[in-house]
Amino acid sequence: MFDHLTWLGDGVIVAVATGSGMPQATFEWLKGLAALSQKNLLTLEFEQENDAYNGDYQLHMVGPEAFKRDMVQHFKTIDTKRLLRRRKEMVTLAFDHMWLTPMAASAS
Repeated sequence: MFDHLTWLGDGVIVAVATGSGMPQATFEWLKGLAALSQKNLLTLEFEQENDAYNGDYQLHMVGPEAFKRDMVQHFKTIDTKRLLRRRKEMVTLAFDHMWLTPMAASAS
């Protein structure tokens, strides 16, 4: 979904937090990397409810105001709740298949 994100033809450093959020030290390190590589930075933190991602998210960006504005608009076009539902369905199917295959093999 977020591979190869570009802005005005230049690559963007994209970091997606795992868990409840990105540690401040990690964000600072990424800001340094963005400065050294002269790239814009976008970090994404998905919000959780009851230990599950709910599809809401927070963007944190380092770059010019036009970059920030464009990224907000870009992410508004992505239905993250639908993507999370599809991903959950795919994981559930894969998990079910993983457990059904060995059980069928051991039953014979």
